[in-house]
Amino acid sequence: MTIELSGKGKQTLISLLQDNNATEEDREHSENNWKMMLEVEKQVPFFAEHFISAGPRGSIALGRDEFAGMAGKAARFYRSVGQTSAKILSMEETDISSEYSMVQVHWGATFKKTADKLIEFDVTYFIQKTGIEPKIIMFIAHQDEEKAMKELGLLDM
Repeated sequence: MTIELSGKGKQTLISLLQDNNATEEDREHSENNWKMMLEVEKQVPFFAEHFISAGPRGSIALGRDEFAGMAGKAARFYRSVGQTSAKILSMEETDISSEYSMVQVHWGATFKKTADKLIEFDVTYFIQKTGIEPKIIMFIAHQDEEKAMKELGLLDM
């Protein structure tokens, strides 16, 4: 694998080259894995410096820097269970006040094992709009992801 960094004005361009894929399917799988990892890590700037993550198994307060470290780990985990895509299926924003809103997002993900069948789940984000850019201050995952993955046979029981 070759990783090249080059300057482009105030931006840095990252080029990834991975070879030795035995088949076209292997090449496509590697390409999708890299795209997914980069997409997960792109989410980090959308979060406030400190925020709350909640779900069926409890809640935790996190710092954005801690979350950034977890984003790469999460991308590797999703690749390891064969996730091939994730996309927003629908999104609805409700204003709470002029500074806050609630955004309900219905996600769909595909896995090698489930082929083209979308596995759907919901996440609610609470957004603070008091700074230059809106930031996620809390999100709630509505389904137990680990339980769902076990039921699909993506994780051992």
